[in-house]
Amino acid sequence: MIAQLYGTIHPLPSWDDGDDLLLRTNGGVAYRFACSATSRQRLLAANDGDVVVLTELMVREDRWLLYGFSDGAEQAAFRLLTNVQGVGGKVALALLSALPPAQLQQAILGKNVKALQKADGVGARLAERLITELKDRLAKHPLTDASDPMATDELDDGSPLPPAYLDSPLLQDACQALIQLGYSKNEASTALAQVGERPTPPATLAGLLTAALQQLAAGHAANSHSAGGASS
Repeated sequence: MIAQLYGTIHPLPSWDDGDDLLLRTNGGVAYRFACSATSRQRLLAANDGDVVVLTELMVREDRWLLYGFSDGAEQAAFRLLTNVQGVGGKVALALLSALPPAQLQQAILGKNVKALQKADGVGARLAERLITELKDRLAKHPLTDASDPMATDELDDGSPLPPAYLDSPLLQDACQALIQLGYSKNEASTALAQVGERPTPPATLAGLLTAALQQLAAGHAANSHSAGGASS
């Protein structure tokens, strides 16, 4: 299963009028994926280097459909929505384009049928079904709590994670991406915590990853210099 992709984001060629995006990996492979209007805007705006895209793969008889997300909260909302009868990937993305996860959750818990009907392809009957099937589940398990199933409450060395790491899905996504690149959870979360202490920390996943990688590189360079000085 394709869980996430790492590379550069590109819009589709001019001859293709679709709203999907392309992600080109460093190995030269390009993946096409569908996403919400929110994720599309964020990913294109953050494309000043390599970015991480969380993905969901749906296998159909005639095709494989890949969906991408800029953060874990939206991915969790997509999974929740597609478990409802009559909600496929296209309708789920339409809902997330009209209502980001926090607003979607508020609409369902508040039984706001009209708000859900703002999404293309969602009529009154489907909106009511969404409310009926999801309101109790969301009351027990809010989307903000489900944004990162891999998150834990401590580091590898047993010390508590920084509060900002626990509270921010964006930082959780960045930490997971750094772990995928080979860093330990301790290294990743420490670097992100240091980035977060800056007067104006990055507000995008790409920015956080770039800053954290620079922080890690600087730390390794300092350690190497110290080791070299000690040996001389």
